Amino acid sequence: MIKNCSAAVSLPGGLVLRQARPADLDQIGALLSARGEPDDAVDHRLVVTDPDAGLSACAVVVDGDRVVSTATLLDEEVHIGGIHLPAGQVELVATESEYEGRGLVRALMNWAHERSAASGHLVQAMIGIPYFYRLFGYDYAIDVPQVLKVNSLPPAGGRSTLRAARRPDSDRPSGGQRDGQRVAGVPGPRTAPNRRAVLPPHPECRSAARHAAPVVLAAPHGGRDRPHRP
Repeated sequence: MIKNCSAAVSLPGGLVLRQARPADLDQIGALLSARGEPDDAVDHRLVVTDPDAGLSACAVVVDGDRVVSTATLLDEEVHIGGIHLPAGQVELVATESEYEGRGLVRALMNWAHERSAASGHLVQAMIGIPYFYRLFGYDYAIDVPQVLKVNSLPPAGGRSTLRAARRPDSDRPSGGQRDGQRVAGVPGPRTAPNRRAVLPPHPECRSAARHAAPVVLAAPHGGRDRPHRP
């Protein structure tokens, strides 16, 4: 059990679990890209350099100076019956193949759960490998709806325009997001760091459709919103 989620923890075999450091970022990015997708490294860099998240959101397991496993805890929020509940979500989990089967992900999940509790989170959300996270106490609760694609531009001459999303758009959720989540039993609107993480310079930078002043729709190029895989 990890008693202090900010303290380094010794693991069997001389490994150490600790908070990520700036010098780890290149190794973490390479590990996430190798075990997941190249954009995972971009996602991670945006999270740990965000003013509301930072390096404390990420932990690593190191073998000497080598990063062999990592996980990141995101701050989220879910709405149930009009009540807003602070939530945590473990993302960007990866382990070097030769270090699998040594309990490193379990140790990182313990770190994430204790950090989540210390942050006041009341709920944990998880999108990941089917069945895998049942090993850590998770169960299936809600189907994730398919992301809708933006297939065409607004009509010419109308009040709506389509343009590349910009940083100021992250200051508030889009009207399309609010409207789309009204039908959800447990909506989870994007927090400010998550909205910033999908705007430039992210390679899947979203497009924003504007109707008069407010942003009414945000959609990823290619129409996908990827869950991350360990």
